[in-house]
Amino acid sequence: MALRVGDAVRIFGLVSEEGRKINGCEATVLLPGDRCHVKLKSGVKKSVRESNLVATGEYDSDDGWNVTCVAKRPRLPGSGGGSLATTSTPAAAVQRGFSTSQVFLALTRRFPLVGRYPEIVDALRELERYEIACQGDDHADREFQRCNSEALEYARAAAVVCGLEWSLGEEIGRSGRAGAVALLEKEPYIGKFRAGQIVDLFQTGTCAALTAFRSGDAPISSKGVLRFENEARRSMRHAPEKRALNRVVGISHMCAIDLAGGTHRSLDKLRRETGAAPRHVRSVEELRRWPGLVQRLPRSTALAHSLSVHDELQEPVPLAEALEMRSAVEAAARRASKSGSDCPPPREGEPLCSCCWHAEHHKEPASWGDGKEECLLLPLVEELQQQRRMLRREEAFFHLVRTAHRAKGAGKPPAEAACGGAGAAGEEGGLDPSI
Repeated sequence: MALRVGDAVRIFGLVSEEGRKINGCEATVLLPGDRCHVKLKSGVKKSVRESNLVATGEYDSDDGWNVTCVAKRPRLPGSGGGSLATTSTPAAAVQRGFSTSQVFLALTRRFPLVGRYPEIVDALRELERYEIACQGDDHADREFQRCNSEALEYARAAAVVCGLEWSLGEEIGRSGRAGAVALLEKEPYIGKFRAGQIVDLFQTGTCAALTAFRSGDAPISSKGVLRFENEARRSMRHAPEKRALNRVVGISHMCAIDLAGGTHRSLDKLRRETGAAPRHVRSVEELRRWPGLVQRLPRSTALAHSLSVHDELQEPVPLAEALEMRSAVEAAARRASKSGSDCPPPREGEPLCSCCWHAEHHKEPASWGDGKEECLLLPLVEELQQQRRMLRREEAFFHLVRTAHRAKGAGKPPAEAACGGAGAAGEEGGLDPSI
């Protein structure tokens, strides 16, 4: 979108605390550029990226001229999954008379699951996972709740690269690195820094941020400085170690971050109570060497069991085996639902009715009832155990929520809502660790 001095624009898509306050505000362009200087109606002057501005009157919600264009646009062949498209490049959009704002381009672009540059897409998604490993998922950090915008930008970039309909190699050969970067900047969600990363990934298979993350170092920001900490003052180093800890069933992103950073409260508790504790934990092997720490972490019983089988759980599952297991579970669920639901049992090949799993349709016999005869999950588990597809309780840790929907909806405490009246709830409220 080529802005000029005096243009009326609207601000959108800012994620910082201050930025969210001016989202939706109209402003006047004072100085155009990659970062435009604009003046709000209140008289306050701000510096905003051009990609976060849309001309007043153009599409930025559900109004205006562009809505008509979007509603009438054709679907391209092979756009699969309901993906929508009308223009393959910004130039084509101009030829058809459409706006080339970032919002409009995003709404008129295909984002397939599989594209022509799988190696680049995999690298961008790896960068996304590293960002989540170091900062937590959206609003996961209770001390500094925010959207993980860095991870989101990598996810968006991966989707855009999947949908590219022009050749990176041909563009680099025709106009060099600078030309490819400039053309990528015209794609939705791609700025100059991200475009440079994509070209680096295409040419070398890696980029500075990916190399830093993989080696456990601080990544480089779009401003060219090292990101030693995020806004919550959490370290951006040791990303591989945090990812490895998070793979353990029972360890969340934030738990892994605090263990690797030495800030988890269980470390202090262990130190106070025993006089000895590790400074930090940055590997599964190190966590196993401190059983006292495991006992003080949340969901300690389940965590201890998951650590004992962790290596086995990391082994890849063949696709054929996974599909066969899913079919077996669905077949067992259908058999259990014949006596546990008021809905007619689904035919072979049809998806399970939601009534088979939840009591949202006011069907008393559903997945959770007052007794075993009204509970789909218990007969399902029993059949899978009889088929030796699931370990029995004496062979493994068995964790099952036992809250009846009917009692839960009436506001009764979990202990009174135990399925089948099986005693008081477990230590975590509504959980029975003895099952």
